[in-house]
Amino acid sequence: MVYNKPLVLKGILLIAFCALPCLSAFAWQRPVDKLLAKLEKHPANDRKKVDLLCSVAYNHTSPEQAKAYAQKALKLAKQLNYPRGIIKAYRFTGLAYMSARDFKKALHYYNIALETAKDAGELKQMARIYLNIGLIYRSQAVYNQALAYMLKSLKLSEKLDDQRGIAFTCNNIGVVYNTQKNYPLALEYYQRALKIKRTLGNKKSTANTIHNIGTVYGAQGKYDIAMKYSLEAAQIKKEVKHARGLANSYGQIGELYLAQNKYDQAIEYYTASLAIDQEIGEKYGITETSINLGIAYTKLKQYDKAKDWLQKGMQLAQKINARELVQDSYQGLAKWFQAQGKFEQAIHYHQKYTALKDSLFNSQTSKQIAKMQVLYETEKKDLENKALKDEQAQQKMLLNAQKATIKQQRIITLLVVIGLLTTALLAFALFRQRQQKQKANNLLKQKNEEIFTTNEILATVNLNLEAKNEHITASIDYAQHIQQAIFPAEGKLQQVFAHSFVYFTPLEIVSGDFYWLAELNTAQTKSYAKKVLAVVDCTGHGVPGAFMSLIATVLLKEAVLLKHIHSPELILNELHRNIRQTLKQKQNYNRDGMEIAVVVVEPETHTLEFAGARRPLVYVQDQRMHTIKGDRLPIGGEQRESERRFTKHLLYLHRPLSFYLFSDGYQDQFGGEHGKKMGSQRLTQLIDEVHHLPMETQQKLVEQKFTQWKGSMPQTDDVLVCGVKLGE
Repeated sequence: MVYNKPLVLKGILLIAFCALPCLSAFAWQRPVDKLLAKLEKHPANDRKKVDLLCSVAYNHTSPEQAKAYAQKALKLAKQLNYPRGIIKAYRFTGLAYMSARDFKKALHYYNIALETAKDAGELKQMARIYLNIGLIYRSQAVYNQALAYMLKSLKLSEKLDDQRGIAFTCNNIGVVYNTQKNYPLALEYYQRALKIKRTLGNKKSTANTIHNIGTVYGAQGKYDIAMKYSLEAAQIKKEVKHARGLANSYGQIGELYLAQNKYDQAIEYYTASLAIDQEIGEKYGITETSINLGIAYTKLKQYDKAKDWLQKGMQLAQKINARELVQDSYQGLAKWFQAQGKFEQAIHYHQKYTALKDSLFNSQTSKQIAKMQVLYETEKKDLENKALKDEQAQQKMLLNAQKATIKQQRIITLLVVIGLLTTALLAFALFRQRQQKQKANNLLKQKNEEIFTTNEILATVNLNLEAKNEHITASIDYAQHIQQAIFPAEGKLQQVFAHSFVYFTPLEIVSGDFYWLAELNTAQTKSYAKKVLAVVDCTGHGVPGAFMSLIATVLLKEAVLLKHIHSPELILNELHRNIRQTLKQKQNYNRDGMEIAVVVVEPETHTLEFAGARRPLVYVQDQRMHTIKGDRLPIGGEQRESERRFTKHLLYLHRPLSFYLFSDGYQDQFGGEHGKKMGSQRLTQLIDEVHHLPMETQQKLVEQKFTQWKGSMPQTDDVLVCGVKLGE
């Protein structure tokens, strides 16, 4: 495809392309060399030396050397009682472990740095550390945690008016949204970062954000715009001699060419990227480019080269524990085997790829596996049919030969016995046989035409059905985005209740279960005086449940935030009245509604109020577990009683207390050895066993128990469990 690019863009492309052959001679400047020279000229053991040691640790390309310099800085900072130096030394030690992809140790040192920064009141350092922790979670593909920490960093940077911190954090939030394919939000954060970086005049950092904007447009198939941004980023990185950044830009340009089926140009830029990464010893870049070269050679049908690069990339990715690159290598090998018609191996690698992929993409992955499975089975069936037809043809030939022999013997016998009369009869018989054969051929041709026409009609029907299914699925996917935008954002529960977890597994793309949060402040202090948490199970699941969930969300906001109803039983009373009014349940036979549990926590009075409509509250205090049942009637539906009122329960928080709210999907799941429901008793027993553990661990055990119980059986309903610990 040829694009109408401006002359300037063509010029940049020509310069970048011409520079590729001489990359091996490019002299990369190492900032660490200048810092080491300054360090050598500074013999005094003072705070400036601590800062120099930290800068060397930050800029060193060797993780081991970076750790060593960070530890020297830590030792000297402690001797000098230099708090900021101590914090930076811990942070850069964590950064060194992160570069070595030892995420556990990196997180350990980041947490020490964070606690030290909190004690010292170093808000700017806290913002940096929050961002570092977010980057660890992003590297491990735990995007909800990554975003939670990055937003903490952004909030602090904005409070301090730290423009550099705001720019760096916005850039990384954009990366998270780009990974999640939320391109509008990714562009919004990238553009905000770019505006600040251009003002600050940091060319290297500006080029990185320009590069990231290019990735968004490339992912959307806008290759001309993507190429413009990518080439601009590459040009700046070359000017400032940013080796790793230039390698990354060349790799991205290669991907853009690959997406446009320009495989030779893609390989040219991949090779240039690889040369730089090999020169500077960048393992992650070498791994990623090896996989990309394998994919490009597969497209060129140079299968031997392709397989060598893909296997090399897979081995390197496994060695450096880069899970997302392991996924890419599995996907590349699956396509390599598929291109050669080896569908069993292709399915094997695609299943390995699927096992590592984000659940957001599970539906698409299943379609791809199913497609390869169909191709494999179709080819196998075609081979079997061919063998059967060959055998039938051979048998028919033998039978025809036998018939011909018998017929010939009869003709000879008849010719000998009756002479000319037999010859006449034989001629007549041959004529009749020819007519019958012609008639049979005409009939067979007619049948074949009818079968062909039927197949064409069926193919058209299948295409129409497939298009309708894709349209319906796309509509539901979009509905999911709307529903997620209305529901609390990921990490919101932890912001309101610091020690908490939520386990949420919808049955279908959209859900009828959801949780709702509100923080209510007082006019006098403007501090949060009350916190409201509701767990709601609407009638049905999937699209019907999702519609009910949207209605319930609007009515909850109206009752709590607009009408200022803050007592849980009154909230339920208001919801019931409005549901019946909204759905006109007095005039029609609509019986839709919801089950709901509402908790209101008031820190100032140390109280917890609860009311439930067919949903209970389970809480643990003084190592004893208690269950408060909700009222037996739901919200909405048929009302035979004259008035429906709900009961409020009061608990005191003078001692630590953990409470749990949940829909009925968890306890109603079929599974186990005998395919029975899990039941409420097993759920409460699980809560009793895990309540003393950290909330993150509780969430994992709740999820693990559900998965083990379900086994191979299908999920029966939406599942939602919330846990909160108070008094710590």
